[in-house]
Amino acid sequence: MSDDTGPDDTVSNAARPSSSRRRTGRRIALIAGIVALGGIGYLLAGAIHRAREDAHKSHCNLGQFRLAFQNYVHDYGELPPAIVSDSDGKPLYSWRVLLLPYLDNEKLYKEFHLDEPWDSEHNLTLIPKMPGSYHIDWKWVVDVPPHHTVYRVFYGPGTLFEGGISLKDCPDGLDSTLLLVEAGDPIPWSMPEDFKYHPDRPIHLQGIFHKRTRGITLEGGYKYLPDDLPQSTLHALVTRNGGETIPDGWSKR
Repeated sequence: MSDDTGPDDTVSNAARPSSSRRRTGRRIALIAGIVALGGIGYLLAGAIHRAREDAHKSHCNLGQFRLAFQNYVHDYGELPPAIVSDSDGKPLYSWRVLLLPYLDNEKLYKEFHLDEPWDSEHNLTLIPKMPGSYHIDWKWVVDVPPHHTVYRVFYGPGTLFEGGISLKDCPDGLDSTLLLVEAGDPIPWSMPEDFKYHPDRPIHLQGIFHKRTRGITLEGGYKYLPDDLPQSTLHALVTRNGGETIPDGWSKR
């Protein structure tokens, strides 16, 4: 009986993978794809978790500031000055130094030479000791150098930090007047630089988030100020005694 299988057929059959091998290859590819998707999912889950942690820390910071200011007012009867100056009017340091005892940093406060500017030879050595409350955890949003912060207040005519302002000096309402915002270029935390308010000029917050700025009032919840917020509303939020009507729904997440 003759063999009808020629040499070419023998080579072709040997080179063609069996069905079991093809199934094994598909399984391997499928497993590899699942592993890859799992790795991507793990990375995304990690990023989401870090973002939530950062949000929690930042909310805690804002809440600590509100409580610290309230306790300061309880002790002194008025809000601290935004900028501490000497007898000649030269700026020395920020409200962030005065608030240290109310942020569980009494020791650091006592180390400060309060009759010297923030950048004196001695006070500069305290910059690296910046409290965690002033730290910005949104590294995936903004690049903040070490020992820098973006927590600022508004000072000037009609603001909460006009000077010598008590809680009764806020007829517009403590929940309708901005106490503090996360905005502006990062600065060394004790540097006396905040937002000077000018009633006749536009307000540019330069928030660290996309299309919005976060803030807080002395009472009430956190505030989200969209970049397209009308200037009239923004001025009304910055002033404590303008008597303006603030529209509902202005704070947007």
